[in-house]
Order: sequence, then C-alpha cells, then structure tokens
Amino acid sequence: MLTEIFGKCPQVKAINFLLAHPFHKYTKKEIAQGSEISRMTLDKFIEDFLELRILIKDDGLYFLNSKSNLVNLIDKLQENLVDMETEKQIETFQESSSKLSDKELKEFLKIDEKILNLMRIKN
Repeated sequence: MLTEIFGKCPQVKAINFLLAHPFHKYTKKEIAQGSEISRMTLDKFIEDFLELRILIKDDGLYFLNSKSNLVNLIDKLQENLVDMETEKQIETFQESSSKLSDKELKEFLKIDEKILNLMRIKN
C-alpha cells in the first residue's frame, strides 16, 4: 500500500517488505531480494535506517525495530490505507451489486454456490 502513495522508491519498497514481515531477521541480500531492489541500492540507505532506528542490526542480521515510534507510525499509516481501500472496495461492490437485475443476481449467486460446493468437495 505504501508504494501506491509514496511511489516505488527503494526505501519505500524496503519498508513495505519489512512491515509485511515484522518478526523476521534478514541478511542484506534477503532484504534486497524481498524488496525487489539491488543489494547496491540497499547499501546506499541501510545505514540511514539504522540511524533512524527503523532497523536493528544483530550478528549481521537486520530486523524491524518494533519499539520505534517511526516504525509504529508507518505501520498505523499502512493499516489506515488498507482500511480505506477495503471501504472503497465494499462501496464499489455495493454499487455494482445494486445495479444487478434479479436474474443477474440469481446467476451470480448460483456461481457462488457452485464454487462453495467445489470447495466442500476438495476439503
């Protein structure tokens, strides 16, 4: 979600990746791969993340600093963005479903029933 607002700059991609996996410890290579950036690019700003206390380094591994006010603010922002997107999707669904004719709605529900039945068979 952060990349949709702040763009796909490497720092945002790295924070986005780390927030998605807040309890793991990573090597620089793993952070770069998970963030879909180069290791050289990560090397340009990882020290800044350490100075800002976004990351903690322990035995050559890096992990998100869950006690950091900055990290918590960014995490809350991401949660709010997800909530906003969810509300938007619900509104869009409600608008589109209210436009369905009775016949279209019945057909839609039949498809859902078929999917549910297939899922029951697989389980």
